[in-house]
Amino acid sequence: MVNGVRKAWPDAEKWRCAWHLQRNLADKFPSVVQQDLTDPLHGKLKHAQLSEENWDAYRTLLRTRAAANVGYAAAENAAVKFDGLIRT
Repeated sequence: MVNGVRKAWPDAEKWRCAWHLQRNLADKFPSVVQQDLTDPLHGKLKHAQLSEENWDAYRTLLRTRAAANVGYAAAENAAVKFDGLIRT
């Protein structure tokens, strides 16, 4: 379907579904965090796409964890990758 849309409308702006974007970000959490839905990262991520303030709060918590534990590198890299899209 994605290829068909690209072919039909090559200049169209492409957006990601908010649910899938959240899922893509959460999938990069370390497995222990993925399994613990009470972890504060899940709460921050749930609201991260609603405002830049919420996104910044999520990024701050994630950066703090990534600085202390290399296991968060994939989650931090995903947040960097999607930063512009979220802010838009």
